[in-house]
Amino acid sequence: MATAAAAYGQQANQGTGATQSGYDPNQVICQRIGETGSRLNRRRVCLTRAEWETRRRETKQGVDDAQNRRMWPGE
Repeated sequence: MATAAAAYGQQANQGTGATQSGYDPNQVICQRIGETGSRLNRRRVCLTRAEWETRRRETKQGVDDAQNRRMWPGE
């Protein structure tokens, strides 16, 4: 039910880039990301919602590929 409502909201506001639920793929979101190898060093990364989603999807795909790859070639 919620998916149908979200799809309807996307269709209704297709020209504006925002939906009724307030989702805007161009909204900039900043996060503090920890540097690998350091507990203290953090940097601020600002990306749009769409860029964060792409980054999340690519990271997940990389992890999935690594987990599904055979450990030893030729097995």
